[in-house]
Amino acid sequence: MSAYDDLRDAISGIVANWPLVRTFVNGGETDVVQTGAGNMPTIAKVVVDAQSLFDQAKTDLIAQKDAEINQAADGVLSQTVTVKTDTEGVKADTQAIHDATADVLTQVQGVASSVVDTANATLAARDAALIGAGVYVNEPTGRAAVADGAAFKVQGDGNLVAASEYRRVNSTTSTLIAIYPTAKAALTVGGFVDRSYDDDGAHINPIRDGARRLLRWFDYTGARRGKLAITQAIRNGLQVTFNPATGQTDISFGTVEGNTPIGARGGYVSTYDDDGTNAMLVVAPDANGVKRIIMAVPKAGFSGGTPAEVITARGAQPDLNSRLSVALNPYGAIMQPVYGAYFLRETRQRLRALLDGDITTYVLALCGDSWTDGSGLPTNGVPAREYYYTRRLVMALQAAYGNAGAGWCCLKNPVGPATFGGSSNPNSLYQSGTGSWTTNTNNKPGASICSVQSSTPGDRITVNCALTKTASVALHYPVSAGVLQYRFNGGAWTQIDQSVGSGLQVAALTGFPTTAAWTLDIEPVSGTIELYGIDHRSGAPGIVVHGLGAGGSNAFHWGSVNQAQLQAAWKALGINAFSMLLGTNDQLSYTVSGHKSSMQTVINSMRAACPTADILLATSPENSDTTPPRPSQPMALFQEVDLELAIANKCAHLNPQYYFGSSISEYGYGTVRGWLNSSLIHPSQTGQRVLEEAFWRVLTQSI
Repeated sequence: MSAYDDLRDAISGIVANWPLVRTFVNGGETDVVQTGAGNMPTIAKVVVDAQSLFDQAKTDLIAQKDAEINQAADGVLSQTVTVKTDTEGVKADTQAIHDATADVLTQVQGVASSVVDTANATLAARDAALIGAGVYVNEPTGRAAVADGAAFKVQGDGNLVAASEYRRVNSTTSTLIAIYPTAKAALTVGGFVDRSYDDDGAHINPIRDGARRLLRWFDYTGARRGKLAITQAIRNGLQVTFNPATGQTDISFGTVEGNTPIGARGGYVSTYDDDGTNAMLVVAPDANGVKRIIMAVPKAGFSGGTPAEVITARGAQPDLNSRLSVALNPYGAIMQPVYGAYFLRETRQRLRALLDGDITTYVLALCGDSWTDGSGLPTNGVPAREYYYTRRLVMALQAAYGNAGAGWCCLKNPVGPATFGGSSNPNSLYQSGTGSWTTNTNNKPGASICSVQSSTPGDRITVNCALTKTASVALHYPVSAGVLQYRFNGGAWTQIDQSVGSGLQVAALTGFPTTAAWTLDIEPVSGTIELYGIDHRSGAPGIVVHGLGAGGSNAFHWGSVNQAQLQAAWKALGINAFSMLLGTNDQLSYTVSGHKSSMQTVINSMRAACPTADILLATSPENSDTTPPRPSQPMALFQEVDLELAIANKCAHLNPQYYFGSSISEYGYGTVRGWLNSSLIHPSQTGQRVLEEAFWRVLTQSI
């Protein structure tokens, strides 16, 4: 048997014998405790018996001395001296009895104290065993230390909770399976153990609170059972009464607003008069489908009933909720594809200023997963580069409001004919490369949470710019141990030592042509260099759109990178409005609550980086993939929490589900519309046009 089993048995023994201890300490003057070693008097009985012995000894001694005085007539003086001497003896005997009684009380108190100390020590030892048996400081630490399906314990608060036990579900989620109380909690919760009594002939031990109300009881088999005595009649007729004779809780229908009871244990729906006035009966079916009366409402109504104005407002509907919820979402907002477009204040002001000819810029950051990232194919002229909504949206926005530059160009995946990366409009700015570059995906605190690195001299990334206006080119990179070199249009090399500084570094590159297209080459010279991307500005008024999509990412990826460095990267890009489109990957690899928590982190970072920037949250529509756990957490759940976040954080929210359709059968892969492609989770070219239109409207037309 393990030490844990011994400890559990010891605790069970103390719990089983606790009624004897409490009776021994708190029992009456005539009570005895039946133990395996025989009957043992209670403390009160010991004291009473000791007092009785003392009184009897005193009485007997005085009677004896009286007899001796009456028989002896040898002289008054001699007798008096004798009585005095004997009286002093009586006093001495009395003191001896008192001292003996005190010794008995001391021993009894010692036994009681020893029992309590033993209970405390046993439970405290259990607490210590729990804390010492591989207990972690918090749930995330324990979850990270064990495999899926493994159980682990987390240290409690030391007051009432000794430890909590979890089972790991996956790398981000654990399930609470047990809470272990401390010795203090075990000895203080639930009141005191009352004397035993019989319930239907079975010997049980009840536990009551200080008002002697039954909380729970242990039957003769040791099983613990709950009891709850409720005797107060509840307003509007429900009455719950505990029956001590049967040990059951009876539910009946008592008085209704002070009138005659409807009838014990409910009744069938029928005509009912309340003081001669017809009353409305509120009923509910029981387990057998029989309608039972819950309450009766007089025709004239009563205080706390349905106000007349609510009755009028609900019209022909059975309740007000049915009247209103037809067009409202669970948060009380009108069901529509766009919520809170009026929060896009920078967007409205700057776009209007550009239309009016003001010299200004509007910098929009499109963040998200592959629904946003898919535009950055690196090879110029490939028609598929126009496939995703971002490229067409950027073209339309810059055609209407002016081109202030290509913005962000992520340098990830430079090698390969069809890899993702580049800018929001790769016909303006894109990257290619040669060599053995390594891409870090969705785990770096650059502006698009990705990076690329190499330690091989001669490896090269080439950025191609088709625009004929350039005012600035900024290179974003983290501090590393490498040295890189760059050049424009095959000119002279300029070196940058990446070991200088700390955190995010933004280098203003020099040597580019200002009125012509160009190429930018970047190579490692020594050590390992790491790059995030470049930011291009034309210097003209208009719109800059940063394509910050990260294929395969979910909210956890964006919320788990170093937020301070991510905020610094966004701040350096001078963003006026953020858009974050996520959901498809969260549905497969993340919980709804985890998505919500990480999205809140991202929103906080957006606000910290660019305090006046607009925030537009967007949630992907449902897809055709049925890989678990997708069916158990439909996209509607993610759409709801994103809307809740938008409401709470004063952001706008775009739900393309309204544009795609109410059911996947209306637009999924293989349907007549076919707005999702064969991947089952990505929009097809026609589906991309739906997204493009949705974003165009929310940015330029929704109010």
